[in-house]
Amino acid sequence: MAVKFPSLKSKIMKFGRLSDLVNKAKTLRKGRVLAYSFKTKAIQDYVLILNTDEQLFNQGVDRNGEIVGRYAKKTERIYAGQFFGGKAKIAGEPYFFLDTGDLFDSFSVVVNETSITIIATDVAKLADVMESPDLLVGLTDESKRELIKEALPIIRDYIIKHLLK
Repeated sequence: MAVKFPSLKSKIMKFGRLSDLVNKAKTLRKGRVLAYSFKTKAIQDYVLILNTDEQLFNQGVDRNGEIVGRYAKKTERIYAGQFFGGKAKIAGEPYFFLDTGDLFDSFSVVVNETSITIIATDVAKLADVMESPDLLVGLTDESKRELIKEALPIIRDYIIKHLLK
């Protein structure tokens, strides 16, 4: 019984297909992948959740991961018995930036081929009570890692579709 080896023609066909994939991979543009991957409302909402809910409300940290400030005893007395998003303002605890919800509602995301930008129109209103309110806008390194985990399947799917079209 003779052993059959793949013909030279089939090897060339497989190599040709591989070279097609390599050539298609070379046409991928980082900006298009970014814009496509972050164009959905769900992923943009996740960016905002990371910034507002996780960083500001749950941790009280700015985009550098630094605690923005802590509530004073006077603040605790003024707001005794009041809850904001289920939380009380307790002396020594980090600020959680939720009074009326207006601040968080002012956050939005703009995506293009070069960046993902978080915009917060009401942050400037905090300039009279804090030194650098602009630091509230943006993701910490930890949040960026979480965002990448969330976006990776979308990026992978886009690249595969591009290669196989």
